[in-house]
Amino acid sequence: MEHLEEVLDMISAFTGNDRFRDEYNEMTDEMKKGEVSMCELYDRIFREGEEKGKAAKRVRMTLP
Repeated sequence: MEHLEEVLDMISAFTGNDRFRDEYNEMTDEMKKGEVSMCELYDRIFREGEEKGKAAKRVRMTLP
């Protein structure tokens, strides 16, 4: 995507959530070259969400 940073700014403005921008910054810091695709960004964010959801489900299953 040619204007990924601008799209992330727009998403943040519409949602009031900086999660995508924060994740993008973290990924570019890790990669040290500054190039991150939208697919990589979404995959990482959704994978983290799935992991949190599975952990919450395990907690609910263990509670009486």
